[in-house]
Amino acid sequence: MTPELGRKTAGSTESILIRGILVRRSEFGKGHLGETSWQLISGGATCGAIGQSGNPCGNPGIGTTDFDVLGDAELVPHCNLEHHRKIIQDVRRDLEAQGRNTVFGRNGFGRA
Repeated sequence: MTPELGRKTAGSTESILIRGILVRRSEFGKGHLGETSWQLISGGATCGAIGQSGNPCGNPGIGTTDFDVLGDAELVPHCNLEHHRKIIQDVRRDLEAQGRNTVFGRNGFGRA
């Protein structure tokens, strides 16, 4: 399922409708990660939260959970707040087992 494109200005999409949720470009950061996150979501990326079956959720993403691992930014699409939290929980557990930690961010839900 691909997102339904919304209003366009100067060649770039300003908003998309995903599963009845209006997702706006302005809700993503203005920098490189915000743009990368927007491109993932507007391109139809699916939720990366891992379920009990061991498989990714697969619903259309509406934002990304962002974190840094050894200097490389990772962006994992999520379909809702619960799955954003699940991604954080799983990544944190995996990193702690390796003696590492990170700070998490969220793209697609406004700026603080």
